[in-house]
Amino acid sequence: MGIVVGGKNELIISGSNCDQLLKQERALCVWKKKVEPEFIIPAELSQKCLPDKKGLIKLVISTCLPEFAKNYQNKKLINDGPNCWGTAMSFNKLDPKPRFIWPEEMMYWINNSPLCKKLSAGEEKLPGDIINVYAPEKMDELERIEKDAGTKFWDSLYPNRYTAVVPDPSGSNYTGFHRLLHSVTYISDSLAFGKDSPAKDDHFYFHPMNEVYGRPGLESKECQENQSLIPYIREYQKAPQKIRGSKCSYFSLVYRCENFADYFSKLKLKESDTAIWKNVQSLQGIQEKLFPLLTSHNKILEDSEVTHMLALADMTAKNAAAELQKTKLEKNREMLLTMQYFAAAGIRQTLEQFELVKPIN
Repeated sequence: MGIVVGGKNELIISGSNCDQLLKQERALCVWKKKVEPEFIIPAELSQKCLPDKKGLIKLVISTCLPEFAKNYQNKKLINDGPNCWGTAMSFNKLDPKPRFIWPEEMMYWINNSPLCKKLSAGEEKLPGDIINVYAPEKMDELERIEKDAGTKFWDSLYPNRYTAVVPDPSGSNYTGFHRLLHSVTYISDSLAFGKDSPAKDDHFYFHPMNEVYGRPGLESKECQENQSLIPYIREYQKAPQKIRGSKCSYFSLVYRCENFADYFSKLKLKESDTAIWKNVQSLQGIQEKLFPLLTSHNKILEDSEVTHMLALADMTAKNAAAELQKTKLEKNREMLLTMQYFAAAGIRQTLEQFELVKPIN
């Protein structure tokens, strides 16, 4: 299936079978309805398959594209910024706009919260689900000792849960465990949307499912979205296994997440938890204010504004981490503190990526 972006940000898909192209359009409509609940799927879509070059046919799709995907697909980026996890989770409103998300943050929400679930074996995939790709974990000496906002969060909430990497006598950097490698938004068995990395050269884009980074190919079809598989994560002092080179060392799983903003807005929270939720929304507002700098030089922030953002972010992340170290937290409070911590850490990360502040050594 060919995929290009038209001059009005419309998505143009091409192939040899009109029914298959129309199927992609219907899936995109369902995805948009999930992302934008106020959207009404047209009873009959006006667009029809048209002749294309080389004997193929094409379909022009505009109405059924979520606004973010339509406006930012293949758009030139001038700064590093959001990654694959931040892009996928933004469509579930973990944040109003994509940002950088740490693997520990992603793992928390998909495995340790009621907002996301792993689909059961045989359960139908739906547009808007998340495809997670797992791969053999590989870490060099620096990565094994490095600490960032993700690892610090994990240590705060789950002390001693990580298993230290045991040096391989052969000198290999493979640890003998799986890691979460990549995530995309599933639209259909033929189409996905995402961003491959935080790098500015990696755009937000639609691409065929068979081109999802790290996802096994047709020769390993039994490893694609095999819901019976369980990643062997480096935790709880497990012993390393021979992951690299084994069957399904790379594999993918499907997860479904709720709308985070709706979930927390509708909860009956204690007064203290309501204050955290309001603070999360305020921090998200700062992140949303920074987002236009991803694509434009026109927006300029005063030095005093940057200084204030950074001080607020660092103080909030520090306080949230301290709260997360407390035992017997109620789940709602734990989740809100997690959102608060990463919303704050994400502001510092974005300021560093946009080269507005220097990274902490």
